[in-house]
Parts: sequence; C-alpha cells; structure tokens
Amino acid sequence: LKSSLLHSSTYCTLNSLSFPTSGIQARITGELAGIGGNVRFLKNELMSKAYLPLFGDVSIYSGIRLGHVMPIAS
Repeated sequence: LKSSLLHSSTYCTLNSLSFPTSGIQARITGELAGIGGNVRFLKNELMSKAYLPLFGDVSIYSGIRLGHVMPIAS
C-alpha cells in the first residue's frame, strides 16, 4: 500500500498541445512516499522534449526522461 505527496512544475512553449511542431516542454516532478502505507521512498524525475520545425507541417522531435529513486529508512 502506498500513499504519497507529488509536486510537479512544467515549462511549456509548444505551439499546440495536441500536435506540436515547434517549442519545448520541460517538467520536474518530486514524489515523497511514506506518509501512510508500507512503502517509503523519494523519487525525482526530469522530462524534456523539443520540437524543431523543418518546413510546412514537418518537424523533428527529441526528448529525454531522467529519474532517481532513493529509499527512505523506517
């Protein structure tokens, strides 16, 4: 059983949330589990993606997702 607190911040300059062709989006998330339940950890995650227009509706996409999980002693 897990209960946790989650915080997320996002920066976005995408030209469309449905079908982006230009812009960037970055998100940082932190999760602290162990408020209740029997699972205790701290998790941090960073996500970033970028769209670069080439011509017309054609664009290049690149993205990365990094994370780290650390157990918390009882």
